[in-house]
Amino acid sequence: SSTDEGDTQEPVGAEQTIGNFSVSSDELCSEDGKPIFYFFGSQSCPHCTWEHPIVQKVAGLFDGVVAFHDNYDSDTDRDIFSRYSAEGYIPALVIGCKYYRVGAGENDGEEVETQNLTALLCKVTNNQPASICDGVKDLVDSIIN
Repeated sequence: SSTDEGDTQEPVGAEQTIGNFSVSSDELCSEDGKPIFYFFGSQSCPHCTWEHPIVQKVAGLFDGVVAFHDNYDSDTDRDIFSRYSAEGYIPALVIGCKYYRVGAGENDGEEVETQNLTALLCKVTNNQPASICDGVKDLVDSIIN
């Protein structure tokens, strides 16, 4: 999948952190003061259908703290998708434009994937809500900035 926005390029020099997420040097992207959590996927993609309910569940824990953009069979945030999934592969997850991954967390399993996503969201929300983030503090502390 290509774009005609010639200036769109994948973030460079990205290190890896928990859950095989890459770390970007981009500014934290937010909406109404809340970090944005993007999910890109399609019902026709088996990895997406595995990942999507986990993403929805975790995003629900951060309701009111994170702006969740659920691009499941949607092209709404095409510019973000093109930036963080340069090859156009799905599923793609972008957390606050600081952490991104193309691919599902199936190899780690649902429980580990849930913890990794929770910890990454805690990282971009400064550990809010505390009731959620206290439970993954060690993971949050291990995340590369």
